[in-house]
Amino acid sequence: MEGTHYNNLFNYINSKILPTEEKDKQQILRQSKNYVVKNNFLYKIDKNNKNNFIRVVKVNELDSILYMFHDDPLGGHFATDSMFNKIRT
Repeated sequence: MEGTHYNNLFNYINSKILPTEEKDKQQILRQSKNYVVKNNFLYKIDKNNKNNFIRVVKVNELDSILYMFHDDPLGGHFATDSMFNKIRT
């Protein structure tokens, strides 16, 4: 997720602070129902299992995560499906 949008959503859920732009306000209010903040991270509520939370990744975190799961010696993978499931969880 793009950094500004992530921060706007995080700030609203955590502190009820809305962005100044009217269109951003409406978007944040609508989307905030599907997200939760835990341990200072933003999580999306899984539609299939309301007790399961999926961590939202910022764009600037993506390269590090892909490196850790793909190129790091401890993060090797054997198949695309197992790699996807590993990152998803």
